Amino acid sequence: MRDYRRYLLREADPKRSVRYVNNALAALDDFYVRRGLGKADIAREDIPKTASKAMNGPAQIRWLRAIEDWPHARDRALALLPFYAGLRIGDSVALDVPDAHLSARKGVLVVYGKGGKVREVPIHPQLRQPLID
Repeated sequence: MRDYRRYLLREADPKRSVRYVNNALAALDDFYVRRGLGKADIAREDIPKTASKAMNGPAQIRWLRAIEDWPHARDRALALLPFYAGLRIGDSVALDVPDAHLSARKGVLVVYGKGGKVREVPIHPQLRQPLID
């Protein structure tokens, strides 16, 4: 089993990912148990930590500046909704004009989220202008 693990990670063409190797070893463990041979005692590979996909400060500033220069108000609003209101892409696309309730100073978005849940999200001041346009 150790030789097979080493083969998959280093010698196979194409070389396999750590997740693939761990899944293959788990399948072999299950096979050994079902055959009555007991669990194959082989160490798994450590799965590398993946970085978060959030933008850092300079990337956020570049993103916001690029959106400010965009000519179409609808596109600006769709790009700013996830940033300022925390909406998912699908929630942003599903919004209609009556879902935005704007007053002189405040505003609320009625969002229909996953599972049919309805929630009200306050409108950030930076988000008001693209929604008005």
